[in-house]
Amino acid sequence: MSDTTTDSENLDDWRSTFFVWRGHLISEEKTLASICEGDTVIWEGSWLPSVYFDPLTSDPPSPDPFKTTSSEITTGENKFRVSVSCSPKGLSFEGTYVLDNGDGFESKSDEKNIMDSYTKTVYFGSGMTEFGPFVTLSCEKDGILTVVRRYVSEKDARKSGWTEDAKDLLEASRPFSFETRADWEEVLPRYMKPPRPVKRQKS
Repeated sequence: MSDTTTDSENLDDWRSTFFVWRGHLISEEKTLASICEGDTVIWEGSWLPSVYFDPLTSDPPSPDPFKTTSSEITTGENKFRVSVSCSPKGLSFEGTYVLDNGDGFESKSDEKNIMDSYTKTVYFGSGMTEFGPFVTLSCEKDGILTVVRRYVSEKDARKSGWTEDAKDLLEASRPFSFETRADWEEVLPRYMKPPRPVKRQKS
């Protein structure tokens, strides 16, 4: 079994779903690469599970702004409004998104969501929610940021963030096209095995 092959004992089916977030960057600078430490940019739009489409090709989530009104939780739309701040640790995402997990629409927030730049338009990141750890891969174009989120199990090598092996997959995908789901699957596989512990030599 390869390091990126699905392991049914380590995976739940829902983790095979990409969660795609797409929205406008509301700032004078327009790009994440141009913001400096201490700056904050607003990012707002909508998100969808990718079982319904190939990311960025057929019916991606609308980047229409998140409406901060009393009706936001009852509209039936998966909207979000997030502030992005720049710090020595990377780009920190803090805000609210709307989710229906079977009990009606509710406002939720990530426990942690940090991204770092790989190029001026491609970013990788990781975070944590009440549902578990996740990793992200993002592309920015013409003031619109698209973030693809993959939840990972506690047995996944990426449970605490991107590993060197995961970054190698990203490097191998240059030049970055990300035009089909398969392109994203190459870089964000469903499962990556943790490295085997190094056996100590007996003295």
